[in-house]
Amino acid sequence: MIKNVIMSYHFDVYCITKTKLSRITNSFVYRLWNNLNVKWPGINLEGRSGGLLVMWNNDSFKVSNIEFNSQWIALFGTHIEKGFKRVVIYLYEGVSLEEGKKLYKELITLNFALGWPWYVISDFNETLS
Repeated sequence: MIKNVIMSYHFDVYCITKTKLSRITNSFVYRLWNNLNVKWPGINLEGRSGGLLVMWNNDSFKVSNIEFNSQWIALFGTHIEKGFKRVVIYLYEGVSLEEGKKLYKELITLNFALGWPWYVISDFNETLS
C-alpha cells in the first residue's frame, strides 16, 4: 500500500508514523521508495508503539541538517528546482499535555533560531474541549 502511494504521487518527502519496526534498514526504505536516491532518518520503535520514518528524494530536496528527538524529526533543506529553503518537521504527538507544551516550546525555539518557513506534519491526536 505505502509503496503504491509513493510510486503514484512522486512527492519530495514522505512521512510514516507508528512504523512498528524495531529496526529500520536501508533495504526496507529502498524497497518502499523503489529508488536508491532516497535518503532517510528514522526513529526506531520503543515499547509497543511509535517509530517514525521520514524519506525524501535527494534529486529534488537537498537536506543540509537533520535534528530530532524521540517525538520529532526535522529536515532543514532546499528545494533544488526553486532554490526554496524550508524545514519539514514530522511530529509524533503520543504525549501528555505537559509533555506537549514542553515539545512545542522546544520547537518554537528551534524555529526562531533559523527563521525558515516550516511545513509541520503530524497526526495531531489531541482535541480541545
